[in-house]
Amino acid sequence: MDRITLFGHSALFENDRRLSAGNLNMFLKEVPMFVLLSSVALAAPFVLIGSENRVDFSGNVVPRAQTIIDIGVIDPLSLTTTFVMSPGYGEMYIGPTWSPTAHFSFGVAGGMETVDDPWRVMTYSMTSIEKLHLLGVAEYGGSGLWYKAAASYAIGPVSVGAIMQRFDGLGPRVAISRWELELWTAPLYDLEAKSPSLLVGLNWMPNM
Repeated sequence: MDRITLFGHSALFENDRRLSAGNLNMFLKEVPMFVLLSSVALAAPFVLIGSENRVDFSGNVVPRAQTIIDIGVIDPLSLTTTFVMSPGYGEMYIGPTWSPTAHFSFGVAGGMETVDDPWRVMTYSMTSIEKLHLLGVAEYGGSGLWYKAAASYAIGPVSVGAIMQRFDGLGPRVAISRWELELWTAPLYDLEAKSPSLLVGLNWMPNM
């Protein structure tokens, strides 16, 4: 699975892109459950635990957290589970991933989100060609359409590329990997909202 992570859709960004004190308190209350899920996940063959923070140019910050668990079933199939949490919002998916080669994976998943119409579906693909990594994700359900496309090229511990993510924007992405950690940032411009923002993230892949 590529290091360009599958951060899920967040309905929070459709309605309110600002982090209030109330949302922060709600987020902090949800952290123990997220830590529990992440602790259980450490036994899986592949696990990614990540944080992603969206900063706009008014100084508002919205945090997101995610755990991805991938467990082999029968080669080339595995079962992938994704949990995403942000202030006032959460979602989870589970579904099969097909990896016919070491360089390509395709998956579909069903899940739920914390809105009135909770059901969602997701499809994604990941391709690795030597140092080039490509990712595409699309989700649809109660809170609407979300999508992400990303490409990166590794140059030693540094990777450079581009990302397009609905409700965040389009722009370059730069990451540096060391040991089991990846620190990355992406200055973006949202063509729908016509506003700039900055994403800053940290991923931990303990079983890589």
